[in-house]
Amino acid sequence: MMKESLNAVLINKSAAAYGEQPVYRMVFQTPKGICSFRVSADAYNAGRIGQKGMLTYSSNRMESFGTIRNSFSQTVTERSWLRLQA
Repeated sequence: MMKESLNAVLINKSAAAYGEQPVYRMVFQTPKGICSFRVSADAYNAGRIGQKGMLTYSSNRMESFGTIRNSFSQTVTERSWLRLQA
């Protein structure tokens, strides 16, 4: 995956529950338009609406925003709902 970096402004952020797991999102305005990323709790708490910085991302994953590093990874798939038939 190729990384891209753009100047951005944090225009919104949200926290919601997905089952028992909290889901954090940050929304940015960039020269290419608006983009939204699922982020870690630490990144969510560090970001301030109106904050400006360099947004670095690859595909649909935010790597960093200014000095904020995103440790969230979507590589683990939740499968607790899956029941195998014996």
